[in-house]
Amino acid sequence: MKVKKIVIVGGGSSGWITASVLSKNKCDFDITLVESDTIPGIAVGESTQQDINKLLDLLELEDKEWMPKCDATYKNSIRFVDFSIKGEKFQYPFGSFDFGFSPDEVMTWFALSVTDKNFKNDTFAKFVNSNTFLADHNKQTYNKENILLNFNFKNSTAYHINATLFGKALKETVALKNKVEHVVGTVNDVIFDESGNIVKLLLNGNRELSGDIFIDCTGFSSFLLEQKMNLKHHSFKDVLPNDSVVCSPILYTNREIQLKNYTDCTALSSGWCWNTPLWERMGSGYVYSSDFLTKEQAEEEFIQYLTNRGESTDDLSIRHIQMKTGKKEKAWIKNVIGIGLSYSFIEPLESTGLWTTHNAAIQLLEILERRSGFISKVDIDGFNFFCNFETEHLKTFIIEHYAFSMRDDSDYWRYVVNEMDFGCDVLNENLKVNRHYEEFINSTYSNCVWDTRHSGVLYIAAGMGYKPASKRKIEQYVSQGSIKLLSEVKKAWNDYEYQVKKYLKKLPSSYEFLKKEIYSS
Repeated sequence: MKVKKIVIVGGGSSGWITASVLSKNKCDFDITLVESDTIPGIAVGESTQQDINKLLDLLELEDKEWMPKCDATYKNSIRFVDFSIKGEKFQYPFGSFDFGFSPDEVMTWFALSVTDKNFKNDTFAKFVNSNTFLADHNKQTYNKENILLNFNFKNSTAYHINATLFGKALKETVALKNKVEHVVGTVNDVIFDESGNIVKLLLNGNRELSGDIFIDCTGFSSFLLEQKMNLKHHSFKDVLPNDSVVCSPILYTNREIQLKNYTDCTALSSGWCWNTPLWERMGSGYVYSSDFLTKEQAEEEFIQYLTNRGESTDDLSIRHIQMKTGKKEKAWIKNVIGIGLSYSFIEPLESTGLWTTHNAAIQLLEILERRSGFISKVDIDGFNFFCNFETEHLKTFIIEHYAFSMRDDSDYWRYVVNEMDFGCDVLNENLKVNRHYEEFINSTYSNCVWDTRHSGVLYIAAGMGYKPASKRKIEQYVSQGSIKLLSEVKKAWNDYEYQVKKYLKKLPSSYEFLKKEIYSS
């Protein structure tokens, strides 16, 4: 199939991300985006992962250009509170591991954690990633002096954004400027050819829209992929029971203090709450399982959470949302492609909604450019494998946030920790794409040394006190010399920590940094 005309159905963040990415092509495609002015869009989040920098680089967008249009702030880390046990917290910082103080990589810290009481669970992140210091102290820097080892501002930060405004900003600054045609209208039906491909969309007002490929960005309704192509939806509720959200914007009462450079995730009785600081306001919500909590109970617990944080609850605009977690059988069938919520959604933890959206759009661009718009079945199969693998990989990663918990203070936590089948049994067919968990388990119970390629898992596991081996065995490794130079490492680390804390006192807060660098005009 030779693609010349691309039609995107649905706007919002996923539609305009896809339109912007594809309009940066070198193949001169004819791209049309059709969206209804009567169907409200679904924002897929207010928080991003560091992979979003791939999108911004591709679109050639500078922070100063787009951030003010989206109420955006910088994000250095994700902080998890009460996920392991109540009262404990840890950071999951962005950026790569630095083993300058670790001759035995992560095992050096694990050895220190069982031989020195000062190396508690929450010290792992800053021991291997200096970005943690910035998150812990809510400071920001370009690190021009190179004090923070291995901290690269561009690669070690992501963003908190208003996703709806982000879609609008991409529409104006990228898509329309790159000749994407914008059609306002509601798609009521489609016309198929004899092979089962869609050839036309039927819009209100007796309008028709033809194309070679049709991209479904219609959110949870999945109008093309599920409703018209009849692809079955596979729910994740059996392994990730959270299916509901109660949320509200939160007004700042003291922005200079409340505006943080991390997303806050706090575990509650039947799920967890997020807090994302935008420039003009915060976004907050409770992601929970309706099997364990009613809407009324969730709203009450959410408001109590806000009260406990000291947030203002006077002008809440409470919304209740039902989440449709899971994935379709395929992301691409015939000439229809699902991107964003129309194909899959895991749950909001770890901000995977925008992540999978822009990664799928970029992958599609690669396919279209590979042979100047010519597509064969191998391209479709490859795209389906990519989308399925990424979804399953991220699903497994999110499962591990619950699997490593030690909480047993509610029916929900007793269920997810002790009873829920995570779908990662070593005999499970899913391990063809869930190898991430298989390798983690294998390294723990066979080698007792963790593979640092799975960096995200190690932050979560270490932060929750889960070690690659027992205290006895790690102490044995130290005594045998398998883990070396602990006293020298400890001294070097303490000296470095002292110097960094002195440096932090000179740095601006997240608010001060943003005000000067992004919001000065």
